[in-house]
Amino acid sequence: MNSLFLFQVADQQSALFGHCCFEVGDVKCTMGTGTFVDLNTGNTPHASVAGLYPLIGWKIGDEMTFVAEGQAADTGSVVDWIYSVGISDDVRKTAELAKSVPGRFYRYSMKYFNLYFDT
Repeated sequence: MNSLFLFQVADQQSALFGHCCFEVGDVKCTMGTGTFVDLNTGNTPHASVAGLYPLIGWKIGDEMTFVAEGQAADTGSVVDWIYSVGISDDVRKTAELAKSVPGRFYRYSMKYFNLYFDT
């Protein structure tokens, strides 16, 4: 039996697939140098006024799955800033510091850094 497999893999979409986010509404967040939030939107592409942009997640047979993605490109810059002002000098301490802060502070501080580094 001969089989032909054709595929192209992008990192965020493949991570969504790899985490078994197969249902509409399934979401994953990846934090590294940048932060990416990806939402399975099923067979309908979705763009939002809040900055999410549509991508093709994957296609299996005739079924296309779309993703709405949002990203903050400066996550690594925030960590560099934390080091430069002396808040932390070790990534393990940074993780402990982040875990000690209530969730809302994190969301607002990331928006601040997005504005700060983009202007």
